[in-house]
Amino acid sequence: MTTAKSVEFELEHPSFGYAMSVGLHDLGGRWVAVAQGPDGRLLGIGATAREAFAVAIAPLGAHTAALLMADPALFGASLRVLAA
Repeated sequence: MTTAKSVEFELEHPSFGYAMSVGLHDLGGRWVAVAQGPDGRLLGIGATAREAFAVAIAPLGAHTAALLMADPALFGASLRVLAA
């Protein structure tokens, strides 16, 4: 029996003007990221939570994705993923 782990958080970068809701879900060894912003829902799948999130936000463009991946709030989310 596998146990699903989930972590939810928000990222808000000053240059965006909006908060992005993010959910990271461990589905038995594969991670799914669901990011919700004003332009709709973005989905990503990866071997790690970070990889899934990077795949989900890739359609936003390299500059925006880099800003989101460097957001200090992501550090707190990473700690929650490790603790889940």
